[in-house]
Amino acid sequence: MPSFLRKIDDFVRIKDESDGRPVDRWKSPDILPVPPKNRNFGAGDYVSYWVSGAVCASFWAMGSTTISNGLAAAQAIGAMFVGSMACAIVAHLCGEPGIKYQLRFPIMSRATFGMYGSYFVVIVKCFTNPLYCGIQAYWGGLTVHVMFGAIFPSFHHMKNTLPATAHIMTADLIGVCGFMVVFYGVLIIKPYRMNIFFRVSLVAVIVTIITMFIWAISNVVASGKNLSGAETFFVFIQTGINYSERCRAGTFFGGLGWFLSQLAVNVCRNSVPAGMDLTSVAPRYLNARRGSLMVATIGLARVPVELCQLCVWLHDSAQLLWPVVSPLIGMYTADFWVVRRLNWNVPDLFVGDSSSAYYYKRDANILGFIVWPAVVSISLPGFSMAISGDKLGPSWKRIFQITIFVGMFGSFIMFSIGSYFFPPGRVCPQGVRLVH
Repeated sequence: MPSFLRKIDDFVRIKDESDGRPVDRWKSPDILPVPPKNRNFGAGDYVSYWVSGAVCASFWAMGSTTISNGLAAAQAIGAMFVGSMACAIVAHLCGEPGIKYQLRFPIMSRATFGMYGSYFVVIVKCFTNPLYCGIQAYWGGLTVHVMFGAIFPSFHHMKNTLPATAHIMTADLIGVCGFMVVFYGVLIIKPYRMNIFFRVSLVAVIVTIITMFIWAISNVVASGKNLSGAETFFVFIQTGINYSERCRAGTFFGGLGWFLSQLAVNVCRNSVPAGMDLTSVAPRYLNARRGSLMVATIGLARVPVELCQLCVWLHDSAQLLWPVVSPLIGMYTADFWVVRRLNWNVPDLFVGDSSSAYYYKRDANILGFIVWPAVVSISLPGFSMAISGDKLGPSWKRIFQITIFVGMFGSFIMFSIGSYFFPPGRVCPQGVRLVH
């Protein structure tokens, strides 16, 4: 390697941490077990974490989306409740390794798919994060538009100077840029201090609830309008209902609440988790901060391009993602709870040669790469119908509508049976406690 390339390589490499834990091809401080001194999350942080994901623009629009798809209000509430309970069960089943061993998602992928096979899973999981990050940033930009419009009448009356092909208004674009400045600042300063943003989300909830009466009072007036979310509705109130001082104050605080919520969601649910996942692919060159900035940059680069259409598409994008992700959940659950019975050989999860229990015969668990495409293929016809609009039959459509259950239960059963006939090489005996 030429000397100048060696200098660049030395500059960008992640250096060993002061606590003595080395950085190499398979490990770094951001993917190793969390040391006891850093386990400082309390009950308030966990509550705030779930609040940050539940009180946001995408989940706010979910109820209205289910109603627009034909459900009555009571049915929509019931569906949301069932869905929330299912998510809670999945979170428990997939989160137990993190609780027991203080490890993250990429390491769970190593146990199930093998050391090199985990790369495929991490890339699949991180594929959609930049898209979600960009869309959430767009909605965050709308909250900045609301707040600027409430403070400055000149901004409120600003003319749009962008062509229709831009798919975004001038004021919205300025708002997105403002959100990006704050967003990048947060990631650069302390991306791993997520408990701060969990508590920020609680503040967002309080501020939003205080101003939510605006939505209730004006709902009848806007019942005939095509509004995609609370931020769009606040803009509509300023432009189409009233621009009085009281209205401006109310929409400002409403916009502030949603701004804090979007910031917390984009940091805690999109950028930082995906950044940590990407770290497992190249621990020598990526850490949580660099990975988070990479995800944010890719996502934000697409913000001005057809974002209005993408925001509408987001209402169904989670459903489009489940055919790919749900089989992974089923296999993780089967491998950890059934095959390995909650026991991992933790040191072997960071060894990249044949001495590791998770290296498998061909550097990857072939069973995982048989089960995953087999289960995904069941939902492909319905997936094709959702993308192209083709009519292939009601049965395929129904399978796709419940693809999360088809994927989870189908892969769980297939992986459990397959592991019985083709067991992994070495399994940590039950009762043996190994820590790294």
